[in-house]
Amino acid sequence: MGADFSIIGKRFGRLLVMELDHVGKRGETWWKCKCDCGNDKIICRGGLTSGDNISCGCYHKEHNHEFNKKHGLTSHPLYTIWSGMVQRCHNKNASNYYRYGGKGISVCSEWKNDFKKFYDWAIGNGYAEGLSIDRKDNSKGYCPENCRWSNIQEQANNRTNNRYVTFNGVTHTLSEWSRITKVNIETLRYRINHNNFTDFESLPHSELITR
Repeated sequence: MGADFSIIGKRFGRLLVMELDHVGKRGETWWKCKCDCGNDKIICRGGLTSGDNISCGCYHKEHNHEFNKKHGLTSHPLYTIWSGMVQRCHNKNASNYYRYGGKGISVCSEWKNDFKKFYDWAIGNGYAEGLSIDRKDNSKGYCPENCRWSNIQEQANNRTNNRYVTFNGVTHTLSEWSRITKVNIETLRYRINHNNFTDFESLPHSELITR
């Protein structure tokens, strides 16, 4: 299927489409655009038509400057977390979009449109340096009701591809069982796959019920 050249001459925000630059490996078209500030920018058609790209980057820089003058928070670690969250959910050009926005994961409008509201929620709900934002239910998006602050281990235990193992009515992820039994996770996985539960049977009862 050929490129749709009707996009040439159209304006998207500050960007004026000038000409086709190239066609990507997946058939996506990339267009040379002229920004109102004078810069040229090569942008994927999807980024233009979705509204994710409205300038060469100058608008974002200006927005950050205005925001920093008003709130003084753009250098705060939470701003980086917030920006990354919004990008992976709403920017189709983001490298990890396919894992978030591509699967229907979004950021609630309250947070997406107002960093200060996200900042206030974070400060009031346990944010500390070194923690990452984590969704309680990975099938749902980012919003106050579905988010918390977690360390790396807690986030790993919440991944959708975790394997859960139940022994004597006690359920843990495989990584948690590895920590409790002090057995390498790959060794533990092999033994479980071969119905060998000796590592669990040797645990004291107090350790077995640890969650």
